[in-house]
Amino acid sequence: MERYGLGVMLYSFINEEELNSPDYTIAKYLLENMDDIKSYSIKEFSEKCNVSVATISRFCRKAGLKNFFELKMKIYNNDLISRPEYEFRQFSKGAGTLPEIYLDSVIENVRILKKHLDYKTIDELVDDIHLYKRAGAFGAMHMENTARALQSDLFRCRKIINIRSGIPKQIKYIKEADENDVIIIFSLSGNYLKELQTEAIGWEKAHRPKIYIVTGNQSTGASPYVSRILLTPLEKGDFAGHPLDMNLIASIISLQYYNKYVRK
Repeated sequence: MERYGLGVMLYSFINEEELNSPDYTIAKYLLENMDDIKSYSIKEFSEKCNVSVATISRFCRKAGLKNFFELKMKIYNNDLISRPEYEFRQFSKGAGTLPEIYLDSVIENVRILKKHLDYKTIDELVDDIHLYKRAGAFGAMHMENTARALQSDLFRCRKIINIRSGIPKQIKYIKEADENDVIIIFSLSGNYLKELQTEAIGWEKAHRPKIYIVTGNQSTGASPYVSRILLTPLEKGDFAGHPLDMNLIASIISLQYYNKYVRK
């Protein structure tokens, strides 16, 4: 499974499946007991989830895995497990409570974003959203929420853009896109592109969609799938800067669209 991350995939089941469905039950148990799964056999795990062994096997295939053993290996290698990361760059030198110090850092990060944001690329993106036949916005976890906020704000401008919940549906949409589509991908790390690259998308050069990626990773500009890169200047993994930076950029895109194409 070379997916965007097992945690992201599991949350897709949590967010989309019915509460009493076997897939929801399995995904929830995995997320809550990740460290214990390594010692279970598939039979023991099925008993914990109160489902059949066959149901566990089907779930693994739906998640892009070959079998339960591969699921255990992914967990054992610890390469796809999310850990809390609440560290942030502290700009405040004085004393104060943790919330006060955090808010000082948020304010400073907004100043940095204001100073270094690539407004020229934002204007080009706004023009393309208006001119292209179809527009889509995608991302995982926090970034899916950012895409959803952009959709909501542009709806108020009477501009419809498409989003999809969950990485598989998003990748399917992107694979089926063509020269009539402009696509915005929000991905601070740029890891979203790894998912695209494993799909071996066979676009002809003349029929590729125009893809913008909003990211903090400069190297993503080397991807053959990226038409334009919009860099956020804030530090990767900074809790005081992210996802605030992406949310503000989405708001600026909507504001510029309104100013250029709606405001009279």
